[in-house]
Amino acid sequence: MFLPKRLRSNTSGGAEMCTPSRSNNASELQKRTQSRDRSESLPQTLARTRLSEGSIYHNIDPPHLVPTPWESDRRKWHPAIIHRRSIQRKRIPARLFQTMPREIYDCILAHIRILDLKGDRACSSCYLRDMVSLSLVSKAWNRAAIAQLYRSIILPPCDVHDTLSDPRKAGLSRLKMLHRTLREQPTLGQYVLELNLAEIYALYNKAGSGKEDIVNQVASLVMAAPNLERLLGFQIPFTHSFDRLSHALSIRRNLKEQFWLLGKWDVVSSEEEEEAIGPYYHEARDPTERFLLLNSRHDILSTLVLHQEEGQTFPHINFRAIIGALRHLPALRHLALSGLVASSFTNVTLNALPAGLRSLRLENLAGVNDSGLQRFFKSPQASSVARLTLVNLALKSLLTLSDIFSASLSTLSSFTIAQDQAPMFTAHTTVPNFRSPNLRYIHWEFRSEAGPPPTLPTSLSSSTAEQLCFPFKTSEPISCLATSLLATSIQEGGFPALHHIRIPHDPQGLIQNLCKPLFAALTPYEVASLMTTSSRRVGSNGFSIDIQNLPDTQKVERFLVTDYRPSSVRADSGLGSSSMSSAADQCALSPLRSRIAAHCRILAARKEAAMKIQVVDPNGAVCVNDVIGGYVGDVASQISYELEPDRIQTSNTSVCGSSNRSEWLIGVQDLIDDTSRHKQRRGSCGHAIGSIVGRDAVRAENLF
Repeated sequence: MFLPKRLRSNTSGGAEMCTPSRSNNASELQKRTQSRDRSESLPQTLARTRLSEGSIYHNIDPPHLVPTPWESDRRKWHPAIIHRRSIQRKRIPARLFQTMPREIYDCILAHIRILDLKGDRACSSCYLRDMVSLSLVSKAWNRAAIAQLYRSIILPPCDVHDTLSDPRKAGLSRLKMLHRTLREQPTLGQYVLELNLAEIYALYNKAGSGKEDIVNQVASLVMAAPNLERLLGFQIPFTHSFDRLSHALSIRRNLKEQFWLLGKWDVVSSEEEEEAIGPYYHEARDPTERFLLLNSRHDILSTLVLHQEEGQTFPHINFRAIIGALRHLPALRHLALSGLVASSFTNVTLNALPAGLRSLRLENLAGVNDSGLQRFFKSPQASSVARLTLVNLALKSLLTLSDIFSASLSTLSSFTIAQDQAPMFTAHTTVPNFRSPNLRYIHWEFRSEAGPPPTLPTSLSSSTAEQLCFPFKTSEPISCLATSLLATSIQEGGFPALHHIRIPHDPQGLIQNLCKPLFAALTPYEVASLMTTSSRRVGSNGFSIDIQNLPDTQKVERFLVTDYRPSSVRADSGLGSSSMSSAADQCALSPLRSRIAAHCRILAARKEAAMKIQVVDPNGAVCVNDVIGGYVGDVASQISYELEPDRIQTSNTSVCGSSNRSEWLIGVQDLIDDTSRHKQRRGSCGHAIGSIVGRDAVRAENLF
């Protein structure tokens, strides 16, 4: 049966849809696959053409963007990501603080103490505030901060809210509150090792009839601290009459530092005691026995200071009281004796000192001379001394210094001598030799060797002013024989272990030439302060200089040579020269004056040609003609030339100094009136700052 072509195609299509043939489907699938392969192998331009003509879109893969390496790294340094990462790193789990050793807390608290109590912006109130804040963080911080806070108690000066009332009442109220706290919580009293009462001592000096009440309150505070080791900043005179503070300190068996200030004898109380006991002798009323009793319970005391106030001729303690008290202290290692009258301390007393001393300071002892010192230095008692300090003993013989630098003091590592006149060479004796194998530090101060600073000529003309160059040659005094022998011994290797030397008055830089070279002796702060003192200065010779328009080096040079001119020029001290004027004496005692002199030597050496460089071309013409300046010192030396004093100056002082007290060494007087030289002021934090600004209170161990 023949059907039309149109009907035949529809019929076959319908049959195929109803009963699809397996072979036809397979052939059609093969054709589609081949057409897909051909389309994929076509070029990109043909593929676009087919897509535009209506081909199937799902057969083409979507494009993928591959980031470049620098784009992936750029994301890491995004500020938001960095901040998020830093926050995640700063988060420390709380369990870490619970298991952290106690030593780490102590190190952190010790560093906080250094930051708050040392430096120009030191403030005790800020330190106490930080410690209290740390104690509120957690239990672990509370245990560490409370122990540190009560281990060394500091009573700050009266603050803003206390100035509205009586300062003395405010200070006493703080003492009473602290005493009540230690009484109610004995565990806190066990922590107390140091009491810093410098501000209370300032109130004590200003008090009139209420001094006894302040002393009694301090004594009660000492009694509440059974493990007390040091009482700092509060030293009252000992008059051999009964006082509660001396008794309280005498029964503190853990005391490691004791300071005895021998004041004026209380004659009224002594007469009353004699009338009470009658004509009979009573051991407890004897001043010698009382002093021995007060020093009989300190088995671990290591530092003792005996000081008698100036202007007193009556012997408060005798030979038996001094030597007996020293022999009651088996652990004594550091001893300072100052101001004792000739009848109290003589050469016999010096040679009866106990053995085993590591540090010894002798100051203003009228009963000690060269022969007694020479005998003591050769005795077995002095063989263990490692730090020796001799202040204002008026030594006259070089043999005394020779005995110090000898084999008998083989353990000596630090030596300090300070007096007006230098020891001289006596007749019928050989020239001594200074040698010490273990000596590491020397302080060599003879005030008679202080010379004039560099000065300008008295008259200047227009022709000579242009030719003048700094520094101008000045007639510095010739160094004395003792300083010359010291320099010779250093140069010959007599002090192989010497690393530090401080000589405030070094004529012609004799010792400075043997030490390490210094780039500058003046600090940048001192140079800046000198430059800003006045924009225009006129020298004593009438030579005016405008320092604002000069370079930095020229400013310092012109400032030094025009402003620091002595009133009179003195000849050599070693040749029996005349004494200097009072202004020159004050200027010689200033550490800044010594640094200026050392800086002048450095500038003078730079002006002198140490090496000349000349480059000549083949024609004989000089192309380069340069000069390299010199320096002061020895490059191969291991000795440091020290120019800084022991005591930090916090008050504003003049360049030449206005105090008769030496500014180089910490004296016994600094332990007594450390607060009287500092006025109370406001710090940058807003708190009242008293005497301990920039440093802790002066301790007895700072004397050695």
